[in-house]
Amino acid sequence: MTDRKSPEDSLQVIRLMTRLNAIAIIAWQGGEALTQLGGAGLGVGYLASGIGFGVWMVSTILWLWIVIYARRRWKLDVLGDSIARQVILRTGRTTLPVLVVCVVVGTGVTVFNDLPAEITLRISIAAVAGTALLAAADNDRRLRSMARQ
Repeated sequence: MTDRKSPEDSLQVIRLMTRLNAIAIIAWQGGEALTQLGGAGLGVGYLASGIGFGVWMVSTILWLWIVIYARRRWKLDVLGDSIARQVILRTGRTTLPVLVVCVVVGTGVTVFNDLPAEITLRISIAAVAGTALLAAADNDRRLRSMARQ
């Protein structure tokens, strides 16, 4: 049995690393927000933040490595081709409403409550970055599968 790799395999790994990156950022920033609350959330916050940050670093390095590998091996330009431009536009359309809601709700919560602004900032970063990366992976999968048909 031969183990043949294809450009599609590289694209699947890139999407997997993008999703892993999103989950890691959500865990990292959510853990940071929990540590700001203190009390019972302090230990869980440090644990989630540490694991999330570590996974984010590793998944980012692997993501960069597989993008460079795909570019060299398959001449696959996953960041600059026409599909990537459409992915960026669709991801922006998905992420912009999340950003606006986070700004409005975060400002309202910070102004009208005693909640520190750093907590709302951490939650907003997790929501916006997580949404952007998850949407990018999903849009890439959809657009590349439509282009193959």
